[in-house]
Amino acid sequence: MVEEGNKSNPVGESVRANVRRLRAAKGYSYAELAERLEEIGWRIPVIGLRRIESGDRRVDVGDLMALAHVFNSSPLDLLVDPHADEGEVYQVTSSLVSTVESTREFIRGNQPLMDIANNSSPAASGWMSDFVTGLPPARGQKVWQKYIEQLRKDGDQ
Repeated sequence: MVEEGNKSNPVGESVRANVRRLRAAKGYSYAELAERLEEIGWRIPVIGLRRIESGDRRVDVGDLMALAHVFNSSPLDLLVDPHADEGEVYQVTSSLVSTVESTREFIRGNQPLMDIANNSSPAASGWMSDFVTGLPPARGQKVWQKYIEQLRKDGDQ
């Protein structure tokens, strides 16, 4: 059974809270936000915006992109609060838990998502090599280099 809205969806809950936070920070009413979205060719009526913030309407990828643009932000800032501490726990699903830092790097495409609840890390499970294999060669090489640098840095501590 698929749950409606964001109330049982941790990432949806994060998006909901960040939409509310950014709308308040910009001082937009629901009507103003709906109007700004219309100006860029994306329609979410006032009732839809209210339902997003209450958790009764999901945000799809198009909504995410349009809202980020109107807030002069990034989709990442809607998915993960930019003010959250990097070591803070980020609930991805009901059973997948990561850190804010790992989640941000995963969304940026820089590393696989680390599941701290099950102690699975990219290095321990071979995820990193699988992850890099799926990237374009130049990007994969950059990610590997960053990963090796981090391993060396961690080894020096």
